[in-house]
Amino acid sequence: MSSLQSETMLKFDRFLQLIAVAYVMAVGCVLVIVQPFPILHDYPEWMFQGWLLESILAGQPDGDYQLAGWPVPNSLTQFALALMSAIISPIAAGKIWLAAYLIVGFICCHRAARLCWPSHSGTISLILVATVLLGPGFWNGYINYQVGLVLLLVGWLGWQWGGRTVWLLIISLLVFFAHAASYAALVAAVGVVVVAGAASFRQRVSMLIALLPSLLLMAWYLGVKLANSAVSLEAPLSLVQWFGYKAYTVAKQGPFHNFVIADGTSMLQQWHWVYLAGALINGLMLLVVTLWFAVLCWQWLRRRLEMSAPVSHDRPMVVLLLTLALIILFLLPGRNNFGVVNLGERFLIPLLGFGLLAFACPPLLLRTWALLCTVAAGLVVGPLLLISSHNVVAYTGPDSDIYAASRHKYFNHRIFIYADRGLFLAAEQSPDMRPQPDAQLATGPLILREQ
Repeated sequence: MSSLQSETMLKFDRFLQLIAVAYVMAVGCVLVIVQPFPILHDYPEWMFQGWLLESILAGQPDGDYQLAGWPVPNSLTQFALALMSAIISPIAAGKIWLAAYLIVGFICCHRAARLCWPSHSGTISLILVATVLLGPGFWNGYINYQVGLVLLLVGWLGWQWGGRTVWLLIISLLVFFAHAASYAALVAAVGVVVVAGAASFRQRVSMLIALLPSLLLMAWYLGVKLANSAVSLEAPLSLVQWFGYKAYTVAKQGPFHNFVIADGTSMLQQWHWVYLAGALINGLMLLVVTLWFAVLCWQWLRRRLEMSAPVSHDRPMVVLLLTLALIILFLLPGRNNFGVVNLGERFLIPLLGFGLLAFACPPLLLRTWALLCTVAAGLVVGPLLLISSHNVVAYTGPDSDIYAASRHKYFNHRIFIYADRGLFLAAEQSPDMRPQPDAQLATGPLILREQ
């Protein structure tokens, strides 16, 4: 490659890095500053539960609610919001937590990209932002799971910079309380390193000891769930259903997201061509990922699998086994298992993120993926700004078929679904106010709901 071509590619990479920064800043400004509270699917529910937890911890009991006497994953955000709600309003606490997630998450994506692929760091950073940081889990308001993903990145970066036993102990506990799926991905990673890593026997024992406290907490939690018959498995899908569901699961990781507003209709109802363009972008991303996977399989067959130096030169078997483990964890679950919606998706997102950092993606596919993310960023921020200009009301769409009022059936996020929680918090700032009967929670600590 000539020096002119190298300079052009470097400028293009820097441009994509600026796009990543602008995308995160735009989303942060809309959700944190422009909107009265973050209108983000499940997120107002977690804000409400954080406020409720603070009230209970402050000694204001309510017979309708109780804290569980056992550790519960999917509760880190609620405890953080409860601590902040003791000194500031729950709305402010929710905005600060969301802003911290965006800032720390972007820094981790940027640092990981620079560590693994310095010549393509801007490109990789943009894709990580669109796929992991602002992926479907974010727009669904799965904040605990998203925080778990960022903690996985923090743990991985700390490991690369020399963190060992104590670091793993702290990260494993935080990830456990963030989300069970994120924790399962961490356990898979540590297990593969222990089995196939280049570490000494003493180092492997230290890693297992560091992971033991969080494993005991998980065993305690699962024991309670099993005793209460709270573990459920979905009926198996047919082969055709399974293939279609998994293909759509990959496609919905694309950078385009469609928003369903309070009356159950699509924000793009009158701009159908915009929706079609976004759906095409996600379809093209599915094609890019498929081609990339085919290239990796071909390289493996020819024994020329390319991986990045910081991750794999000294332990390639670890990378391959972890990739295989995440693929299996993605493929096995159906639509709803163990009370978690789209459980397989929770392993696909770290799989895509890890794959981007560990395996070389052909430059043409990589640039195509990044350009798709660039176009889709505009298709996301534009409607999000329009939504912010509307009055915030609670979701009034149909309950039987949540998309019956919309002509758009895919890549949807019902961002107003828990707007009533945010409206309640905005109206009732006093910590001694009790929720109305229509704001009841499921029994449990805050929560045995793990979506």
